[in-house]
Amino acid sequence: GDQLCRQLKASMPRQVPLVLFSSLPEHELAARAQAAGVDGHVPKYRGIPELVRCVEALLGNGGCA
Repeated sequence: GDQLCRQLKASMPRQVPLVLFSSLPEHELAARAQAAGVDGHVPKYRGIPELVRCVEALLGNGGCA
């Protein structure tokens, strides 16, 4: 997922928010998200409601951890 995000961020002509949703340990997910340049990351243990909150925040020009 993080490799794909890096490729998408490099090739997109306009800003498209990307969020990593993974079962990786949170510290590893955060590091990979930062390295990939994504806009947010959500560990799977937090569930779909947290993923939806993150996406909604990004679409409203807010941030997502």
